[in-house]
Amino acid sequence: MKEIAGKKVILTEGEFLRREEANKRYLMKLETPYLLRSYLHEAGRYSGRGPDAEAFGGWEDLSCQLRGHFLGHWLSAAALHYQETEDVELKAKTEVILKELELCQKDNGGEWVCPIPEKYLYWIGKGRNIWAPQYNIHKLFMGLIDVYRMMEQPKALSIADKLADWFYRWSGRYTREEFDDILDMETGGMLEVWADLYEITGQEKYKILIRLAPALGLLGTLIPMGTALASVGNGEINLVGAELVVAFTTTVVGLAVGSIAFLIHSVKRRWAASDIRQIEYITEVMTR
Repeated sequence: MKEIAGKKVILTEGEFLRREEANKRYLMKLETPYLLRSYLHEAGRYSGRGPDAEAFGGWEDLSCQLRGHFLGHWLSAAALHYQETEDVELKAKTEVILKELELCQKDNGGEWVCPIPEKYLYWIGKGRNIWAPQYNIHKLFMGLIDVYRMMEQPKALSIADKLADWFYRWSGRYTREEFDDILDMETGGMLEVWADLYEITGQEKYKILIRLAPALGLLGTLIPMGTALASVGNGEINLVGAELVVAFTTTVVGLAVGSIAFLIHSVKRRWAASDIRQIEYITEVMTR
């Protein structure tokens, strides 16, 4: 079974075509400076001097911890529309956004390009209750990956790959117990990102990030099991049950997360292999 998408699907006159055109108008209507507002603010590139009545509100307000994630959705939507229509206006707007993100990344030190502070990730490492930073960043990653794949924009992959370097270093600063606690709080779909980027680049760092969750699940089992055995030795039988619940719950979560990531990677790898075989066959037919 293979997805049918892009120009393989043709919409004729009717409600679906009307909605596709309405989607394009909406994507173009959203002004680029407001889509980028949180990113420019975080990189010190925003020059506002007070409230802006035209700026996006709600979750996109600068006071919200989820601010900026909407741009990731926009990038994915733009990529999907371009894949279907090859709309040059939408492509040009996307290229402007990528250029601004590249400048934000440069001003942030060459890796971080997110609409929220880096300290949000360090804070969740300390157990502070921050509203879903990895969920937020996952949307940007997926938008960049979609733009790379469907619009064939190498700059999008470059931005994502440099941001992944930040995550690789960040994850390496914690003990396994500490990172297990972080994953217990929130994973935000990041394993999907690492699987996609490993498929695209083949870089070892993504394989390591994919394997991190199931490995930590195993450690999360062994640590409370040790405490449970110590409780038996001390005669504290009432503590054994609680420690075993933690142990087996962590195992299930770790294995589930790792299995999902591996499944995503395996399926997409098969799709890529099938595409390559088709291209080779067409090339062979054309050169006869």
